[in-house]
Amino acid sequence: MAASTSALTLRVLWKFGSIHFSHSDIGYVDRHFAAAFQNELGPTWSLLDNNGHMHVVTYNMDTVNPRITNGWGQMRNIYPERLNDSHISFDYVGNNNFHITIYFGACSQERRESFIYDGTNYPDTSLFSVKLTKSQARGSHLDLQIAFENLIRSKGLTQVMLLGQKDSVMCSVLVSVTRNSTKFGKGWKEFCTEYGLKEGDVLVFEVNNLGNDILVEVYINGCPCTVIHPISV
Repeated sequence: MAASTSALTLRVLWKFGSIHFSHSDIGYVDRHFAAAFQNELGPTWSLLDNNGHMHVVTYNMDTVNPRITNGWGQMRNIYPERLNDSHISFDYVGNNNFHITIYFGACSQERRESFIYDGTNYPDTSLFSVKLTKSQARGSHLDLQIAFENLIRSKGLTQVMLLGQKDSVMCSVLVSVTRNSTKFGKGWKEFCTEYGLKEGDVLVFEVNNLGNDILVEVYINGCPCTVIHPISV
C-alpha cells in the first residue's frame, strides 16, 4: 500500500556521539509518524538521499517508543562529522521507502533535549490516526475509531477543541448509545474547510489522557519541525 504524495514528513533526530545522551546509534522517530502509518510500516526501511546514496535501516515497530536501530550508526561513515546533532526529514513514498534530506542549524539544544525526552518517556497522551475518505473530508461528521471514542467517552466530553497549526475549531461530540458510536459533529465540516482537507490526507489526533481537557491537537500531513538549511550530501 503506497502512501499519498501528501503523506507525513517524518522527523528523525540524528544523534551521533552526543555528550548529552548515550544512545548514539539510535534514531529517535517522531511518534506522530509512527502512529499515522503503523498499519503499513515494516521492520526494514530503505533511505535514499539527494545524491543517490541508499541506506537500509531497521525500525523497531514500536509506536510508543519508535526507533531506528540497526544500520543507523553506520550512516556516520557516509556523512561528515559536522552532521552531529542535526536532524533528517524522511519523505515517505510508500512501501517502506523514504527520500531523506539532512538539515543543520535548526535544532537548538533545548529542542533536541525536548525531542529526546518525549521519545524516551511514556507519554501522557494517546495518538489516533485516520486516513480520510472522500466522504469524511466532505461530510458533516467524523466517526471515531473504537479506542478513540472510548477515551472521549471516558472523559464525558460533549465538545472538543480541534487545534491545528493555523487555528482551532470547536466540535460537538455526538454519542449514540443504541448504535454504540461516537462522532465529531457540528464543527467538523468547518475544520475540514479551514484546512482544505481532502481524500487521502492523514490526520493524527493527540489527546491528553489526564483529566477532562477538551483540547485535541491535530497533526495534518506533517509533524511540526523548524528547519533552516538543508545539507547537500
